[in-house]
Amino acid sequence: MALMFTGHFLFLALVMFAFSTFEESVSNYSDWAVFADDMDQFKTQKVQDFRSNQKQKKSMLYPSLYFDAGEIQAMRQKSRTSHLHLFRAIRNAVTVMLSNPTYYLPPPKHADFAAKWNEIYGNNLPPLALYCLLCPEDKVAFEFVLEYMDRMVGYKDWLVENAPGDEVPVGHSLTGFATAFDFLYNFLDAHRRQKYLEKIWVVTEEMYEYSKVRSWGKQLLHNHQATNMIALLTGALVTGAEKDSKVNLWKQVVVDVMEKTMFLLNHIVDGSLDEGVAYGSYTAKSVTQYVFLAQRHFNINNLDNNWLKMHFWFYYATLLPGFQRTVGIADSNYNWFYGPESQLVFLDKFILKNGAGNWLAQQIRRHRPKDGPMVPSTAQRWSTLHTEYIWYDPQLTPQPPAEYDQKLT
Repeated sequence: MALMFTGHFLFLALVMFAFSTFEESVSNYSDWAVFADDMDQFKTQKVQDFRSNQKQKKSMLYPSLYFDAGEIQAMRQKSRTSHLHLFRAIRNAVTVMLSNPTYYLPPPKHADFAAKWNEIYGNNLPPLALYCLLCPEDKVAFEFVLEYMDRMVGYKDWLVENAPGDEVPVGHSLTGFATAFDFLYNFLDAHRRQKYLEKIWVVTEEMYEYSKVRSWGKQLLHNHQATNMIALLTGALVTGAEKDSKVNLWKQVVVDVMEKTMFLLNHIVDGSLDEGVAYGSYTAKSVTQYVFLAQRHFNINNLDNNWLKMHFWFYYATLLPGFQRTVGIADSNYNWFYGPESQLVFLDKFILKNGAGNWLAQQIRRHRPKDGPMVPSTAQRWSTLHTEYIWYDPQLTPQPPAEYDQKLT
């Protein structure tokens, strides 16, 4: 089923070079000047739309990040019907976590938490929290998630000791912790609400300060940039219910950078990413989250983006027969790091609307290796289950693209 695939990497490199320099120097080339003018106009309009929408927002109740309290009952009903297959995947993940708390719970001591790359703890929190929301009767799981979050809130920071200049693990922890807080707020006592919210506020403010001096605060189309910007946005959105004085600035920083990213992506008309399949799934995970959150909270619509319209074909064209391995483009692996089922159901629900995304997600899940080197990492395998559950549209009957040849599987 594999197809020949060529991304417009040269064009992308030229565009990114131009973008990084046009604010610092005066160009003699009219083409680049036109590009800069277009970007300024685009950016100005997006920021104006954002500010206008912010003025209209009233006080926020939890949950609010991906869904409202009024949707929870329907989500629980879906766990027994249309979303049963996804609920089983989430329940299985939680069962595995509960069976080995020594491995899956954050360590009691901060030194042990900081001693190694620790994104696993932030990544596993949202599916765990979503399960507790869907199954409030499971007191064992709820006590587990409380212990999980109590330990994380007790750490002085979420950095990795041997990577003090890398905020990516902090980004994973902040995104996961703030998302779980949003999901579980109405189940928490007043003391935990306050303590958890204060932690989210402190770490979000730290990420904002880091964004001023770190490369990821200026980079575009890179997994570090997208990961940390989503963390900053998630923290801002969650604390925004209580701390309106500063969070608008944090949100504006994210919108500014991510809309530049979307502007550049709009010029990649084949849906590819220069980071390859594995790291591309890392970036795409955060891009799809941003597109959803920006539309939900700021009324910023990126659904006509050319890259989004074609990104399904990047997953489809780089997949080898058997639905397990992918073409090794750029810095790659056997297959995907994050998802790609979540990204695929997002693309189907909001872009394709023809069942192809649901079909490919279904095939990838069915053919996931149970052992060996192609099994997803424990730090990443469940990290997108919550968004896959939220975005899955069961009305889109899974069906392959018209050119799919079953003989090649």
